[in-house]
Amino acid sequence: MSKLLALFFCVLFSTSPLFAQEEAIFVSEAKETKEHPRLNVGDKASSFRIKDVRGNNVSLVKILKKNKLLLVFLRHAWCPVCNYRTHELLENYTNLKKHGYEVVVVYESNAANLLPYVKDLNLPYPIISDPEGKLYQTYKVEYSLAKAQASRTNKKMLAHYQKGNKLFGGKKYKKEKKEERSTIIPADFIICKAKKIEIAHYGEYIGDHLSVKNLLEQTISTSHGGAEHKVKTNVRF
Repeated sequence: MSKLLALFFCVLFSTSPLFAQEEAIFVSEAKETKEHPRLNVGDKASSFRIKDVRGNNVSLVKILKKNKLLLVFLRHAWCPVCNYRTHELLENYTNLKKHGYEVVVVYESNAANLLPYVKDLNLPYPIISDPEGKLYQTYKVEYSLAKAQASRTNKKMLAHYQKGNKLFGGKKYKKEKKEERSTIIPADFIICKAKKIEIAHYGEYIGDHLSVKNLLEQTISTSHGGAEHKVKTNVRF
């Protein structure tokens, strides 16, 4: 199965004449991202006020009045690896809320393609459609052809792809042609109530995310004066 999945990604990132032109653009973008400073712990988080796919206003300032924010940047609604991450967040959302976190997830998919997915899973947290990449740019999310290509043979990514594909339950979601060539590498941020970046996690491959289990254990440990606590995350897949 892993060989078949690896073959799929080889086809996905094939060097056809059409893709050869796009590859030059993506290499330029990846180099620019690498040289441009990432957001670091202690940096001020940029405010945003935007509507989610359901038409509700999402404001960073408003969220931080009550909770810290786990801000997650994914790729597309049809992406199996992103679907795996989505189910992880969904299964642990109650626990995250209990320990003072709100979750906001950003996708590159347009709202029309994203909304059916959000409704099917009845996602309880805000979902942002950002096809123009404005929030991705604001939070310096990486576009890397090299990392996207390397992901196709990464064992963890392949496992997440397989599980995420199964979690779709046979459902398919619309894919724009240009999205098949996307080189977005996911990222996660914890933003504290002082509007500062508390954790900045930039993925090394597609599917590389901040561990929910480690985040909860660290939060509980801090609230108990540093005592070590083990957390069993709710993962049924």
